Amino acid sequence: MPASPGTTTRAVQVALLRWYARCARDLPWRRTSAPYPIWISEVMLQQTRVETVRLRFDEFLDRFPTLDALAAAPLARVLKSWEGMGYYARARNLHRAAREMRRRYGGFAPSHAAFRALPGVGAYTAAAVWAIAFGEAHLPLDGNVRRVLARLCDLATHRQDDYRAAGAPLMRGLPPSEVPQMAQALMELGALTCLARSPRCADCPLRRFCQARARQTIPKRPLSRPRPARPHHPVVILYLRNRRGQFLLTQRPAHAMLGGLWELPGGKAEAGETLPRAMRREIREELDLRGLRRLRYVGAVGHAYTHFAVTLHLFTAEMPGPASAFPALRRLSRTGRARWLFPHQIADYALPTGTHRALALLPELHRARAAGRR
Repeated sequence: MPASPGTTTRAVQVALLRWYARCARDLPWRRTSAPYPIWISEVMLQQTRVETVRLRFDEFLDRFPTLDALAAAPLARVLKSWEGMGYYARARNLHRAAREMRRRYGGFAPSHAAFRALPGVGAYTAAAVWAIAFGEAHLPLDGNVRRVLARLCDLATHRQDDYRAAGAPLMRGLPPSEVPQMAQALMELGALTCLARSPRCADCPLRRFCQARARQTIPKRPLSRPRPARPHHPVVILYLRNRRGQFLLTQRPAHAMLGGLWELPGGKAEAGETLPRAMRREIREELDLRGLRRLRYVGAVGHAYTHFAVTLHLFTAEMPGPASAFPALRRLSRTGRARWLFPHQIADYALPTGTHRALALLPELHRARAAGRR
């Protein structure tokens, strides 16, 4: 908050709460005060658009309606239910945290500190859940809230502690019944009005309190950080068929990026390497397969992650012999990290979005899937 008497702080609180009562979006996770669904929504909303979460939230809760249901479910089922939302570490951590809460506490964590110590629970998530579900005066400091505070207080800083110090007065002195609304009002103002580009200052309930508006520094707040160039990697992947018409999927290691998901075998092409040569090398290194039959290039799809982008180059080929003749493939199959599937079985496995896009290049796959369902 700006350096001003407590009466100004209360005026800001009243203006923001009144605005929220009028303008808040009707979102499904705002119709409950139970900590479990609020926790699910906050994790889903990290790095995912509100409209996407709005479509997926009820579906996820239908499958895992309680903490016990989530803890008891196999991880593969949780990952499948998360498919398409990306950042799958969130789903793995949800599952781990649910199991840990059930084991330690027999239910939801009993305190903010206990919840904060769980896998995947950061400062923002813990503050949001405890403010919204329990009415405790914790400041949920996400990008939207930081932007509101940066402009309201004209903060020329990147320090999280400075933002917490600026926002803490807004959460103090409220009755517990108003804390959830205040936490969500700060988020909502950043999402709907105090936008990163083209902020709607004329519609802002805090415009008369906004120091950045008074000093004409809104375009400079919050301070921006230079973004490093996002590297790009060419990746070769293989739709490998056997004589029965099955194709091979391999599972990502549990603690790797996209851990637990299933994908087509392959990997990065090296500098100066032709794509067919890279494909043969990757399959030799990953599966110890040589002499692929009928290797054919299909096409490419792009996919971007937070810190890098890839182009997936899809090939098809046929096995050079029975899978049992190749020791590396036998070992992967014994550990459960390689599966031969008929096309209609894809629906039972959680795949990265990039893999789905690549498989869409194969019309014969879709015909086989349709035939297998009949």
